[in-house]
Amino acid sequence: MPAARAGETKRVPDKPRGGTGDVWPGGTLDAKTIFTTPSAKPSRFRSLTMVRAAPPRFEEGEPRGSLKIRLARMFEDRRAESLRPRAPESPPSVPGAQQDPYLYTFLAHDGGRLVGSLGVRLDSPLGLAADDLYRDELEALRDAGARLCELVRLSVDMNSAPKRAIGCLFHSAYLFAGSVCGCEYGVIEARAEHADFYRLSLGFQSIGEARLNRRVGQTETLLCAHLPAALGELARVGGQPDRAAQERTLFPYGFSPLEAVGVVRRLAGLAAAALPGRSRE
Repeated sequence: MPAARAGETKRVPDKPRGGTGDVWPGGTLDAKTIFTTPSAKPSRFRSLTMVRAAPPRFEEGEPRGSLKIRLARMFEDRRAESLRPRAPESPPSVPGAQQDPYLYTFLAHDGGRLVGSLGVRLDSPLGLAADDLYRDELEALRDAGARLCELVRLSVDMNSAPKRAIGCLFHSAYLFAGSVCGCEYGVIEARAEHADFYRLSLGFQSIGEARLNRRVGQTETLLCAHLPAALGELARVGGQPDRAAQERTLFPYGFSPLEAVGVVRRLAGLAAAALPGRSRE
């Protein structure tokens, strides 16, 4: 874990004004639909359905051209060294340490075909994966009283995934982390050559220098999104793809304000039953 360099100061990001990988690392998948809309019809919400599969089969019974977003609990094994409690006073062992109860994965499929996934890991006594390389930067945010989460395991078929699917995938993650779980900042470790995409398209800013991530064997940088600001922008332009030419972000492809209300309602219901105890309170 890197120590602070001489002369290096911890920086809390300014609040804005105004990947590929295996989606199913193993274990069980428990998915519930939070949003579905057939093409050329008004958006509507379907009752929550339980899906258990690895990988899931979405093509059966899906209306052609529809977009569906699901929230899945991915019980992912975490490396033993990443499960050490951060604080010295924390207990030496964590019950059920081979499963990550703080990881939630959003799945997007279009016309019955899976086109993307994005995980949200909530901060906890186990810490975040980004603590391995950027402990000082994350502790600066925690010390300022911010609740954190990290976005992980982004997997998108960039050749065929509609921008609407990508926009709604990230919008779902932001709503879950920001509106439902009360996170102020979402961080992501991104390949250095992809950092501009996150900054320009998804409301991130750099808060950590590029470093070699030995877990994946590539150089990455730490980016951070101020979730209340991002959600404010999504509320302003979401659901208006005709404005995409005037906007630099993917936010116009997100949910409309009315759709977002329905998504939050369903996410809040799931969170009340499934979220583990809040950390750092």
